[in-house]
Formats: sequence, C-alpha cells, structure tokens
Amino acid sequence: MGKALPLAWTQSKIPGSAVRRLISTSAVAALIVIVLAGCAAAPLTTSDVKVSLAVPVSANLVVGDTASLTSSVQVLHQRTDRVILQMETSSDGRSWTPLGTKVSKTGTFTTTDDLTLAAGTAHYRATVSSTGDKPQLLATSQSITLTVVDIKALIRTLYDNQTQAYQSSTAAGTAFDLAHEYPGEFDAANPVWANNVAYLAQAGYRHSAVPDLTTISPTPTWTIPGSTCNPAGVAPPKGRTFALTINVTDQYTNYPARSSKVNVHVTLLTGKLYFYEPFCAPGLHS
Repeated sequence: MGKALPLAWTQSKIPGSAVRRLISTSAVAALIVIVLAGCAAAPLTTSDVKVSLAVPVSANLVVGDTASLTSSVQVLHQRTDRVILQMETSSDGRSWTPLGTKVSKTGTFTTTDDLTLAAGTAHYRATVSSTGDKPQLLATSQSITLTVVDIKALIRTLYDNQTQAYQSSTAAGTAFDLAHEYPGEFDAANPVWANNVAYLAQAGYRHSAVPDLTTISPTPTWTIPGSTCNPAGVAPPKGRTFALTINVTDQYTNYPARSSKVNVHVTLLTGKLYFYEPFCAPGLHS
C-alpha cells in the first residue's frame, strides 16, 4: 500500500482549473436549490378565488318547498389548489352560522344544496377558505334572501278578516273584498259591480267564510273565468295559485242564513294573498 499523503499536500496538488470547476459546480447546485424553492406554489389569495350563489325560485315560497341553492367556485390563474366551500345562513344578515357540511375540492366546481324551507325570512351565502391548519377566508358570495310563508295560516287569516269585516258592516265587508281582489283582474268602476255593491248594502248583506285547510292544492295552470266585470283569463295569474273549499254562510236582512260549500282560488303574490270575488255575474266566487 502506498503511504497516505498529507491533506495540505493533496489540496495543493489540485490544479487551479479543477478548483474553479468545483466552485462553479457548487454555485450551480446552490442556484438550482434557490430556483426550486422559488417555484413552490404561493398560498392562495382573495384574487385567486371567486364564488357565486344562485337559486332558481326566490319568490312566493311556502312552507315545505325545496330551494336548490347552487354554489359555483372558480379557482383562477390555472391554480388547482384544494379549497373548502361552506354554506352559511343568517336570520338578520349580520351573524352567520354554518349550514350543512363542508365541501373540499380542487380547482373549479359547482355544488347544489337542497333545503326544505320553514316559515320566516332567512339569508344564505357561500364562503370559500383555504385548507391547512389555519384556513384563510378567500371569497364570499353575494347573499340571497328567501321569505317563506305558511299558506295555511295566510288563508285562515284572509277569511277570518273578511268575516270580521262583514260582521262590522256590509260596507266594510265589500271594501275588504275590493282591497283583496287579485290586482288588475276586475273593473270596480263597472256599473254592474257598483250596482251589486249598492244592492248588498241596502239588503244588509252579511257574509262569513271558513276555509277547509285540508283541501288546499296548487293549481298552476288555472285561469280566471270571465264575468261581466272581467274577460276570461288567457294565462295563469302571476304568483302561485291554490284551490280550496270554503264553508260560506250568506244572510240578508229579514231572510234566513244560507250555508254552502264553495270551491275558490287564491293567489300568493309577493307575500300577499288575494282572492277572486267579483260582485258580478255569474257568481261571487271563482
């Protein structure tokens, strides 16, 4: 075996060009490390993500309806990061609470939440956050407000108030009817209307109605029949129309009361309930 050379002698014998090559190689390696570190994906920011929320129907909602809330998430700039989508709800539009489960996906995606609606007004929005130990809020959709009514309660109140108005006076009753006729369907200035209202007042007409709430059913294709106060409808009224049976009692001064069952229609339009009771031929109820 050869004798080991001293370290100092070995280093001194390395040609200068070799030293320069070693230095250059080390520098390139360091540069590669720096470049690779710089290529690591930066965290998502608010400019990288968009989210929107949509619902097909937002008006004339009743208890038991299903609202399909669709959230659309876009991760921009060709990023494929995983993000967390969360639906939230609020009663006042200020304090928000999570609704349902979180959805964790990558890139651009769409999800739909089907909600069974209860009575009242509620606000909804979608939020998108980053993943990790400390998620950051990246985007918030516009909020959607849904107002839901109890159609049974509205119908009961409508006919209770009508009965109370007629108990007060015939004039109060006919005024209540006029205020709750479906907008634009009847011509209250029609002489037939005015003459019939005058006759009812002279005859001391009284009217009461009790709705049978078990008979309520939607009638989306119903059109209003014609009378001497209005032409027949050619399309369903705007809003949501329901059919039901009411138990009616009519009475005139000096005549016995007469009770009957009548099939009627009511329409929910922007939160208010209307009926169809023209004081014209062929009858008082449609």
